[in-house]
Amino acid sequence: MNSIKFYSELEYSNWLVSLAIGKKYIDRFEKFILPLAKEYCLINKIGIACVVNDIDGDLPIDVQGKKKTWQKLLVPNELHKYSDNFENVCYFDSDILFNPYGKNIFKYHVNDSLSIVSQENGLPGDLLSALKTISFCRNKYYSKEYPLDSAIFMDTKEYYNYHGYKEFNDVSCAGLYVANLSSHKDILKKIFCKYKTNTDSLTDGGDEPAFNYEVRANMKINSLPYEFQALWQYEMAWHYRDLYVQRDIINDNSLQAICNSLMNKTALHFAGSWYEASLCYDVRIIDKMLSNEMREFFKYQNKPADSTPVGRIIPK
Repeated sequence: MNSIKFYSELEYSNWLVSLAIGKKYIDRFEKFILPLAKEYCLINKIGIACVVNDIDGDLPIDVQGKKKTWQKLLVPNELHKYSDNFENVCYFDSDILFNPYGKNIFKYHVNDSLSIVSQENGLPGDLLSALKTISFCRNKYYSKEYPLDSAIFMDTKEYYNYHGYKEFNDVSCAGLYVANLSSHKDILKKIFCKYKTNTDSLTDGGDEPAFNYEVRANMKINSLPYEFQALWQYEMAWHYRDLYVQRDIINDNSLQAICNSLMNKTALHFAGSWYEASLCYDVRIIDKMLSNEMREFFKYQNKPADSTPVGRIIPK
């Protein structure tokens, strides 16, 4: 049984690859995430696939069994087994929506570097304001047990020191990276194997702290613009605070907010375990983003503007 399910022919050199292990997660990925990502790949001539079975089975037993997300580090090594013609891979979490008309992420990648998106620097809004809004609204509308002050406010020094790592001046959400298969498959696999099954972290054994430290300590880093992994929790805190009141109810307000945000980004990540993270799971988002109106809008956006005067025209 293949560990990777391909949704494109194997002719492409650049690939978008997600990870969804288990029927529940595969079904959810294919229903809510794949349609937009597949259209994005079709427009940009990129292959798309998903890891649907564990890919750590041939590794030492003491490094198996970590949270499934750790296996993102094995994606370049696994993908390389299928074709020598594959060159680059963009790994993305299975809760990331792609704007079909967004920019080609591989045009912003540097081959000898790992490309990632900062969640601290180069943001289009004030970070502290977003974090304060998130904490306040989760406490007020979600659960009184959610603390107003917590590790969400850690600076980069505190973040790395907490895990016993050397300090770096940046932190990224580990939900998306772009790697060159030949250059990075072995070192990412080595990082995976460095951490045992009982690894602890601020994210309850998740990979993100180790990912942040190891890639910066061992690889060249290329910083991608925020639009390639915009964080919905930031977007909602900055622009759509009213959505906290409705928790996980998806209605016209939340649908329009998500589409408005996605229209200005290439990829929108619904990271986390709180109510707002589930708002991406609605097929009406797909319907709206793939509508004729949206196609016409982006077609017009890409058309050169003509400034020839046509006379004054006002509503009748």
